[in-house]
Order: sequence, then C-alpha cells, then structure tokens
Amino acid sequence: ISVSLQAMLSTLLASALAAAPEKVLLTMRTSLAKDDLAAAISAGKTALQSCSADKASEAPLHRVLNASVHGLERKQQLLSATPKPMPKLEKALKSAGKKLKAVKDEFDGEELLSKDDKATIAKAEAAERAARLAIDEAKVVERVKAGRGMSALPFSSLLASLRAGPHAGRLTVLSEAPLVVTVDDFLGAAGKEALADLPAVLDSLAHEEEGSPQLCLGDAPDKAVTKKVEEAIKEAKKAASKGKAHCNA
Repeated sequence: ISVSLQAMLSTLLASALAAAPEKVLLTMRTSLAKDDLAAAISAGKTALQSCSADKASEAPLHRVLNASVHGLERKQQLLSATPKPMPKLEKALKSAGKKLKAVKDEFDGEELLSKDDKATIAKAEAAERAARLAIDEAKVVERVKAGRGMSALPFSSLLASLRAGPHAGRLTVLSEAPLVVTVDDFLGAAGKEALADLPAVLDSLAHEEEGSPQLCLGDAPDKAVTKKVEEAIKEAKKAASKGKAHCNA
C-alpha cells in the first residue's frame, strides 16, 4: 500500500509541477531567499523529472530548470570547497611559467621536433595552464564564500549607489530587510526623448503615399544584398503589372 501511495503522490506532484512551472521556479527562489540551497536544488530536480526535454511544450522549462539546477549545484560545490592559499598558488604558477619558458627556449629554432619533444612542450603548457586555472578557481571559491556583501553596506550608501547607476530613476523602498525597491523613470533623457518623438514618427509613416516604400541599407551596403533587393523589386513590379500578388518570403 505504501508503494502505491508513494507512486500516486509522485504522479500528482509531477502533474502539478508540469501544470504550473512558474510555481516551481518560485519555490526555488523562496528556498534561495532562505539560504536553503539544498531545498532549491531538490525542487529543481523534482521538476526536471516531471517535464520532458523532447516535448515541444515542455522543452523551454526543461532547459531553464536544467541550467538552474546546474548553477545551484556548482554554487553548492564551491561553498563546500576549502579555499587554497593564494600565495602558494601564485608561487606554483610562477614556477610553471619558468619551466614552460625554459622548455620553449630549449627547442627554439628547431624546425623539426620529435614526438617526445612535442610531448615535453605539451606537458609544460598543460602544467602552466592548470596553475592558472587553479588560481581562477580559488578566486571563485573566495568570492562565493564571501557572498555579495550587500548587508555590509550602509542602507543610505546602497541607495546612493543605485541612484547613481545606469538605471537611475525614482526609487521606492518597499522593504529594507530584505531590501526591495522599485525603479521608475529609468529610461533617462535619451529614452524619454525617443518616446516623445514616437507619435510624430508613427504619424509620418501613416501618411506616406501608398506605393512608395523606403528602404535604408546604410552608406555602403553589401553588393550581394543590394543585388537581391533589386531582383526582388523587379519581380514585384513584374507581378504587379500582371495584376498578381507577389510574396517571396
């Protein structure tokens, strides 16, 4: 009975998740807000089992969930990793760089390298590359463990940085803990000017004489493109002269 009940609950859960994919993502987001990374990953994996990558209607959700779960698992891995001392990694990189330079200097000027010589160079290059990757990985681990540090910023300073950013506009603080704000009037002067000109542009387009469309190809259009356009115009005119509709999509 317990097995049948478990199967029934799994089916019901799968149906619910498939019917409301936005609830799955909301559940994952809520878990992340509570710093419950494991719960977010579990919710994503459960949802992945309920949707198919082969069905056209479910494929987009499957891709989003798969990428989300992969990213969260990567974060979980980084959080559990032990940071390696940067001075030690930098020393290893310096040593690998010296060895690589010495190997390349040894074979410099030789036109024909033996198989063993090529293997020696490849080994030195791989060691130097691995040392660089180790430093990059260590920096990522440090950054993930440190977090974004938003709570360490004074509230006034954080708002000031938002107002000075690329989306500066009218800020409305909805919550301070956690910080939730809405940003209005974020288009800026250029965006507002473009919107102000939009009615006039639409009006001019509406009053263009029928049969005289305009096509802008830039100052120096590609000759192949120009040729295609000219051929299409000729075909359209030929069809129009015979009273036929022309569409060559």
